[in-house]
Amino acid sequence: MPDPLVSVAIITYNQAEFIHETLEGTINQDYDNLEVVVADDSSSDGTADIIRDYSDSYPQRVVPVLSDKNVGITENSNRALKVAQGKYIAFQGGDDILLPGKIKKQVAWMEENDDRVLSGHDVEFFDSESGRILAVWSDTKPLTTGNGPAKVIRNGVPFAATSVMVRKISIPSYGFDSRVPVTSDWKLWIDCLAGGGEFGFINEILAKYRRYRKNISNEVQIMAQSRLITLSIIESSQPEFIQECTIQRSRAYYDLGIDLMKKSEYKIARKLFWNAIKSSGFQDIKIPLAFIATLLPSNWSQSFLVNRTVPRKPADYLRNFLRE
Repeated sequence: MPDPLVSVAIITYNQAEFIHETLEGTINQDYDNLEVVVADDSSSDGTADIIRDYSDSYPQRVVPVLSDKNVGITENSNRALKVAQGKYIAFQGGDDILLPGKIKKQVAWMEENDDRVLSGHDVEFFDSESGRILAVWSDTKPLTTGNGPAKVIRNGVPFAATSVMVRKISIPSYGFDSRVPVTSDWKLWIDCLAGGGEFGFINEILAKYRRYRKNISNEVQIMAQSRLITLSIIESSQPEFIQECTIQRSRAYYDLGIDLMKKSEYKIARKLFWNAIKSSGFQDIKIPLAFIATLLPSNWSQSFLVNRTVPRKPADYLRNFLRE
C-alpha cells in the first residue's frame, strides 16, 4: 500500500534570507509522496522569486501559492490549506528547518490509529545570527498526549507550531479561524481535536525554530491578545470548557503583565497579575511572584525578568530575582 500524500504548508513573508534553507530541509525529506505548498503573502524582498525558482526545479514537489496582495497570516495560511491535497498536513514557518526523518516518523505514528488527528515532536530553538542553541521545547514545556481539546485549551499549544501535523479530515471547513488575525494555529489545533481525537508526539528533535528580531512570537501584546480572542470564541461556542479558558486567560494576563514590566509600566502590570491570580488562584507560582515584584523598587522588579524569547521554567524567574 503506497504511503499517504502529505502536504507541508509553508507560510512566508519577506524571508528571502532564510527560505533556501527552509525549502531544502523540506524538499529533501526521505518521504516520496510529499507536496510542499508555499504560500507567500506578497513579499517585497524577493522571497516569491526564490519560491518560483524552486517550483521550476521541483515541479512535482513544490506548489507555489503567490499573491500580489498582503492578506495577513491567517488568510495566507488558509490560502495554503485550500491548495493542500494531502491526507496529512504539516505546518512550517518560512524561516524554520525540518530535520531528516520528520515526515516519515510522524506519518508512521498517525497511521497507527485512525483516532490520531494531531501530532508533534521536540524542537530546537536556535539563534539565527550565531547558530547557538537557545533551548529545547521539552526542557521547559514537556511534550504531552491526550484526547480532545480540554488540555490544549487549558495549557496552550502542546507542541511548537512548526512540529505539528494534522489529519486533514479533522480540519473544519473554514480552516484557520478568520476572527483570530494572528497565531490562529492554536485555535485550529483546538478545532481539530473538537471531535475527541487523540494527540501525541514523537520524542525526538525533528525541527529547528529560528529566533531573530522579526519573529512574530516577539510581539507579546499581539500574541496575548490573540489568545484572549480565541478564549472568548471558545467560551461562547463551547461553554463546557469555561474552566479551561479561565486558567489559560490568567496566563495571557501574565504574559501581558511581564511585557509591561519590561517597559516599567508597573501599575498596569500589577493589575494584570491580580486579574490572573483572581482567574486561577495560585496554581502558577510565577504569577504571585510577578505581582510582588511590581511592589518592589524598580531595580529589583527588573531583576525578576529573564530572557523570554524561549519558553522558561518557573525556577528561572525566581533564580534571576534572587541574584539581586
